[in-house]
Amino acid sequence: MRKVFRGKNTKFIIILIIIGLFIIFLPDLVGETRDKTDFSASNEGDNLEYAKTLEQRVKAIVERLDGAGECEVMITLENGTERVYAVESRENKTESSDSERISSAYDSQKSILTVSSGGNQEPIVVRKNEPRVRGVVIACEGADNNNTVLTITEAVRTLFSIPSSSICVIKLSS
Repeated sequence: MRKVFRGKNTKFIIILIIIGLFIIFLPDLVGETRDKTDFSASNEGDNLEYAKTLEQRVKAIVERLDGAGECEVMITLENGTERVYAVESRENKTESSDSERISSAYDSQKSILTVSSGGNQEPIVVRKNEPRVRGVVIACEGADNNNTVLTITEAVRTLFSIPSSSICVIKLSS
């Protein structure tokens, strides 16, 4: 053991030990947290609520179009709500040199920033991306008129930036 610490590598070994300890204890010092959001349950409920809101809004617009009449709307979503969290990045670069060589170590670490809320740590949400609309089905009284179908299709295509092939306008049964 003494031979190892007496040689030319002494500084290098000590720096490696310090970096190793730093990496081991850094999460405790920084207060790193994990994302505690339950995506399966809460996200699914959010998506259903979001789809229902969109359906109600589209129904209100379509029913006001000339010739559309009463309608029913169903919207399917492509994916779930995506939350983007605030992240803190820490980067460390350590250099050491002796008479024969220069060595450097680079360490990068990211952690999600949190805020205390009622005794719990909650992640800070920077942005919330709503799900994209995959398809829309509209059943309305005026779907037997081609001009009405075209108007409804163009309106929905413009609203959601989806292709016409993802929109179906059909006749509502009486």
